[in-house]
Amino acid sequence: MANEDGSKAADAAKRALEQIERALIKQITALVSKLDTERGDSALLSDKEALANASKIRSQIVRAMEEQALASIATEVDRAALDAARAVADSLDMGDFNPDVVREIEGIISGQMAEVTDAFSKGADQIAEAMRLGVTTGDSLDNAIANVADAVHASFAKAQAAVDAAIMGAGRKVAVDDATAAQDAAGEPIVMLYVGPDDQKTRDFCAEYVGKAVRLDDLGKLDNGTDLDAETFGGGYNCRHSWAAMLRSEAEAQGIEIVEV
Repeated sequence: MANEDGSKAADAAKRALEQIERALIKQITALVSKLDTERGDSALLSDKEALANASKIRSQIVRAMEEQALASIATEVDRAALDAARAVADSLDMGDFNPDVVREIEGIISGQMAEVTDAFSKGADQIAEAMRLGVTTGDSLDNAIANVADAVHASFAKAQAAVDAAIMGAGRKVAVDDATAAQDAAGEPIVMLYVGPDDQKTRDFCAEYVGKAVRLDDLGKLDNGTDLDAETFGGGYNCRHSWAAMLRSEAEAQGIEIVEV
């Protein structure tokens, strides 16, 4: 039985992050443009005053990333993860979340936001190094701006993967929790069908399981080769596959392969 998986919420969050990235790059470009250059030339200066100015600008950039962009991303991932979880719950007629489900979703969000924070911290270091190198070598202002923009984009690429994992993970967690409750009530084994695309982009783990089922009680044994568990995160970062519950007898009747783990 297929159900919502949170993809719509993840897509909406991706668009929101792209807007946040564009706004941040615009703000940071304006800050980097304040680096000291030779009058009438774009070559960066490296005297004592110019170095002090560059240090001040770096601090302003880090503050913009940490105080504004990170706060906006945290708000967006909270909303999108709950939207994803609610969409799955509605498709399963789960009703309101119980406190345990809420805590599980909050834990998923918290773990992935730590990854976002780490990505931005490393991005800030890369920005500082790009500016330091540009000023030290007397590079052009245009090159400094381009290098800083590249560092910001790389940070957002890593952040996007973590945000997507949180959103899709929230949806998978709700589906698995519902299946666990259903199995207890039905008194009959439930299996989880791995659903999603099977194309050239499909990673090895997902290609191995897509279209097949795994016993609910075996989900925790799966190894997707990452530090993220397959039960909640499927194949890992950027995975758009999901788990759909069905009775084992139903899966057998449909000829679905049930993988022994």
